[in-house]
Amino acid sequence: MDLTGSEFKELEVSEQVQLVNDLIEHGYSVERIRKSLDIGKNYIANTFKKYGYVKDKKTKLFIKTTEATVTTKNTTKATSGTNKANKDLQKPHKDHSKPKTLEGKVEALEDEIKSIRDTLGLVADSIIEFDKRINELANTTNATNTTNTTTSSKLNVKKLKGNKVTRSFKLNEQVQKDFKAFCKANSEYEVGEILATAVLEYMEKYK
Repeated sequence: MDLTGSEFKELEVSEQVQLVNDLIEHGYSVERIRKSLDIGKNYIANTFKKYGYVKDKKTKLFIKTTEATVTTKNTTKATSGTNKANKDLQKPHKDHSKPKTLEGKVEALEDEIKSIRDTLGLVADSIIEFDKRINELANTTNATNTTNTTTSSKLNVKKLKGNKVTRSFKLNEQVQKDFKAFCKANSEYEVGEILATAVLEYMEKYK
């Protein structure tokens, strides 16, 4: 992990949650993440709890307490009375709840995403175009070399020089699933390198 503990602590809590959840989805445990960042044993749990995030027992991801509450109410109201529903609202992370974790992870980042989209001049169908560019990468076989970058042989995935930063983006749910599957199928490349290559090619095409 390129991120240091100090850099992690400087992120907004919503960005910290996004990063931790992404690593959990890639097989990391909270303890492994904590050790990689070299931060206090209870820093992640205490900080997330302070800002209303809890760890869902089923998905192992951190979600907003209010989101888990709403989902629990929807799954129990058909068969439960008012008293039972109120009781479930106090225990939003029970195993039978089914929180919309993808929506929960990106909800707090909507304003930031809008700003990024405006800066890049993306149009309404940019997500579809981005998905198209990802698929095109899978069919690319020629390698290229430049002064500032080195390129892999299977895909034209560029390993860019310079510092790396952590950012969060809101994607169409199906695109996110397809992109995750694509990255898994090409696990010899870092997710950030695939994403950076796609964005560079997109901006070059439409600049």
